Amino acid sequence: MKQHSSWRRRLGVLALALACSTTTLAATPGTADIPLQQDSWRAPAGQWHAPRSNAAWWQAFGSAELVQLIADARAANPELLAAQAAIAKAQAVRTQTAAGSLPQLSLSGSAQRQQGSRSVSLTPTLSYQLDWWGQQQALLAGDSARLVASVASRDAAALTLESEVARQYFSLLLLDEQQQLDSRRLLLLTQRLSLLQQQIRLGQTAPRDEAELVQTIATLQATLAAQRLELQQAYNALAVLCGKAPQDFRPQGSKLQALALPLPADIQPAALLQRRPDIRAADATLQALQGDVVAARAALYPTLTLSLQGVLSSAGGGPAQWLGSALASLAAPLFDGGKLKAGVALSEAQYQEQLQNWRSTVLAALQQADDALHEVASGEQGMQAQQAKLGAARRTEQIDSARYRLGALARDTLLETQANTLAAESAWLAARQAQLAATVTLYQALGGAPLAAEHDAA
Repeated sequence: MKQHSSWRRRLGVLALALACSTTTLAATPGTADIPLQQDSWRAPAGQWHAPRSNAAWWQAFGSAELVQLIADARAANPELLAAQAAIAKAQAVRTQTAAGSLPQLSLSGSAQRQQGSRSVSLTPTLSYQLDWWGQQQALLAGDSARLVASVASRDAAALTLESEVARQYFSLLLLDEQQQLDSRRLLLLTQRLSLLQQQIRLGQTAPRDEAELVQTIATLQATLAAQRLELQQAYNALAVLCGKAPQDFRPQGSKLQALALPLPADIQPAALLQRRPDIRAADATLQALQGDVVAARAALYPTLTLSLQGVLSSAGGGPAQWLGSALASLAAPLFDGGKLKAGVALSEAQYQEQLQNWRSTVLAALQQADDALHEVASGEQGMQAQQAKLGAARRTEQIDSARYRLGALARDTLLETQANTLAAESAWLAARQAQLAATVTLYQALGGAPLAAEHDAA
């Protein structure tokens, strides 16, 4: 709980800093630094590649099967593979843009025959457009930032996938264990109904008790039918997350009680901006749009292109002749109906839009982290309460079992006590699963934060 309070205080300070930075963030595009480049937020943009989700967080739950499932999902999930393909696409676009800043060499040729005479000519042309106003540099910087954004988006997709696999796996374990407990509980209730019917025939109890018990059994049977369907759907959902066909997928399963409940390290909230891949993606997109603003402004000015052209020709079988020329051309927009200025306005508006999207992403990350901390703290209290309830139910069962062996307690009362114990165990399992899922959500909200033990060792 102390660690949770420390996190909440630090997140509050970070949220206040974000609110106070609104004026700086709204600076004119092309003249202000990108928000996350400021010293108060994070390290320079050159270190973008360093922060990544820590792959150890899901291993800390102590389930080899969960580790394997997440490995399968990372290797075969279609959405994650699509995000990986988007990186290759961004790399290709960046390569295209980089090629546009290099000299261009072309070669054309022609052959002609007329009245028994044949002429052949080859014309190589070398051209280069000077980047006086930084347009090509800005376009290249923008595409480089989009490449960073695509990598961060892939990381965000991976973190979401890992979290979903873990949560779905814990839900599957809960459903499987609850189905087993409810099956045992149904057996106990059926045995109790048999005893109750004997007592009714002997006139020892009222038929109303039988009707109530039959209703309870019918409700439990309906619950078991719904659980079987839900369990199958959970298997199918987990199979799809792992990129497998549901028909060929059947994990072995484990026990919720056997899983560990790891906690993330008490890291600084500023690290949240580094670790969260969605924030890194929004930041990189903001830088890309800043490059678009610079490129749009540069398009308003003249362009200077230098060309070297040669002609190698031969006519009538005579000797080849070489002619060369150099050319400098200056092109400037004179009238385009305001198209270029509208392009500048569009790029600036897109920058401002993304700026607010970035702020929204950061604020949402702070909210998610704080909500997750509350959920974990609340889950701890709920699980402790269910643990106390289960302990009391087990003690009651032990007492009733001893009384039954001494002949001081009827068997139907013991069966009822045992069924109550199973119900308490089922409720405790639900609380345990909720706490495991809340822990996964906390790791996801913190961008895959390192484990407390890892952080202390570092």
